[in-house]
Amino acid sequence: MRTAYFVDGYNVIHSSSLFRGLLRRGAGRAQEELARQVMDFCNAGKADAWVVFDAYRRNDRRMVERLGTHVRMVVTGAGETADCFIEESVARIRGHYDYVYVVTFDYSQVLTVLDEHTLPRSPHLFLQELHRARSRRRQEYQMAAAASRVRLTDYLSPDTVKRLRDMAYRTSGR
Repeated sequence: MRTAYFVDGYNVIHSSSLFRGLLRRGAGRAQEELARQVMDFCNAGKADAWVVFDAYRRNDRRMVERLGTHVRMVVTGAGETADCFIEESVARIRGHYDYVYVVTFDYSQVLTVLDEHTLPRSPHLFLQELHRARSRRRQEYQMAAAASRVRLTDYLSPDTVKRLRDMAYRTSGR
């Protein structure tokens, strides 16, 4: 199943105390951390995402940067809002995906793009998904590391292992 996410970056940043703290130290820090988390999330689940940031008050051109295989970071150009970019992009790509999620608090934008394959996702719910996916990957990594851990018994003969276990049994007082 092909899935895509369009993330209104500042909506998500303002929905999280972690990201708001990073934002106070500089917009770039919050943007980079959000992009990194979305990239980890999408790479694990093989979803595509566009993380979109408003820059409509600046006189720059739109910037689209590919972050790995599945994620693009977009900084809108002069006079263009994240909402406009998301609406236009969703209309253009919705036929290529089974589901497209629009992560925003903007209710009017949700109404504009909503259909049976394009669904709204609140920033809070999306942040919870990122957290659950990160926790699941961490747990899988720990389990894989534990399973691949080299043990002394891997290098000993079965007879030596049996003798060591017998000695341990006798010294434990059983």
